[in-house]
Amino acid sequence: MHTIQKSFLSTIFLVTFVAHLNPADASSNISAVLPLTATAYGTTLTTVIKIGNQSFNLLPDTGSADLWVLQPDWECYRGHHTGSSVLVPQGNCDYGNGTYTKTSTFTPHEDAWLGIHYGAGDVFGTLGFDSVQVGDIVIPRQEFGMANATNGPADKYSEGIMGLGHQVLSMTHASNYSATSALGLLSNTLWYETSLWSMVKQGMEPYFAFALDRMPFDQEIGHGGYVSFGTLPPVAHSPDFVSIPVEITKTIPASFTNGTKKITEWTLTVQSVTWNGTTYSQSYQAVVDSGNFYFIVPSDLAKGINSAFSPPAIYEPDGPLGPLYSVQCNATPPTDVGFQLGGRMLSIDSSDLIYRDWSGKCYSTVAPTVPLAGIELFFLGDYFLRNVVAVFDFGSDEMRFAARINDSSTFRAQPTSPLVASAAFASRADWLTFGLMCMVGIAALI
Repeated sequence: MHTIQKSFLSTIFLVTFVAHLNPADASSNISAVLPLTATAYGTTLTTVIKIGNQSFNLLPDTGSADLWVLQPDWECYRGHHTGSSVLVPQGNCDYGNGTYTKTSTFTPHEDAWLGIHYGAGDVFGTLGFDSVQVGDIVIPRQEFGMANATNGPADKYSEGIMGLGHQVLSMTHASNYSATSALGLLSNTLWYETSLWSMVKQGMEPYFAFALDRMPFDQEIGHGGYVSFGTLPPVAHSPDFVSIPVEITKTIPASFTNGTKKITEWTLTVQSVTWNGTTYSQSYQAVVDSGNFYFIVPSDLAKGINSAFSPPAIYEPDGPLGPLYSVQCNATPPTDVGFQLGGRMLSIDSSDLIYRDWSGKCYSTVAPTVPLAGIELFFLGDYFLRNVVAVFDFGSDEMRFAARINDSSTFRAQPTSPLVASAAFASRADWLTFGLMCMVGIAALI
């Protein structure tokens, strides 16, 4: 079934599969709650996923769709593997030590291969099937990738990625297809049943959620919160959720989805932004992405917010991950920062506006986007998600956000009308970002 193009079947599969779900039948529902580990001074998150009889620290990423882990003797390189590249020691890629060893329950998938282009990093490998365990949810036979080559920088802890994005973002290819460029990796991708839908097939309601915690500013690693599947994270939160439909990302060209405009990312509209009594009233679309930690915003908005630091942030066009604003580590961030979503103004804690890197240098988490081929994408990353319980409902194509109770100021201007949750939910509740921006820019040229 892997050889069937995803563009023909993904929509049919989603509609048919959801139609056979019975969210009201709680007895058949299964769920999982997994703790997150925050690494790299709170800028990266991992959780433990079991494949076969082995456990791995994986990044749960809403901006991609594939599940993959490192395999033994994987190669680290500098440059693009599809073009000129130089092999370097594995330590240069900063991954953890875990690698997948084939088990007695493993079966290879010889008709396809893994080839992901993130823009700032590529991942190549083979494909196969084995059991996958996410908390108490067991998938008897799940397709996944085993990376044998990558140039992506990691966090010295993670050993792969668990994609939580829509199936259209999957990047596997037929065995008789070869790619010699980034454009080739973005083309001729195949549809398959990703781990999210496999969990639904086992009885999970079709949503997952994040509740991220903060660490002390100078702490390199620690508890990062929770990711949950088919249930809500075990944290106190407001009972009032604001529901926002997932939108088709207007700037992603139809050529990226084989000629038909469809939902690709967890995209919503930011209606306005406030800080220090100033209001930015020009709305824009943004992708909610757990695979990065920035607020990637329009350039004039980034300039306005960063000028409100005391002392003001300094623009660095050649930052470590693109244009950034550096700040003094003891700078005073702007106050009353809020993002209006679905008619509600969501406040951002001032401590979420500064981060430090490995060298001890500090930056603003508010950064401008980088236009590629005339296309701009904006993002709400982990430092946004710290302020809410965030639900990603892929059965109803909506996102829901509620204030954390331990921060009574999180929501302002509560709406007068009650919120209506979906039927499924009513029964209970940094390189990937820049890679996606590169993906879209290349797709525009197809």
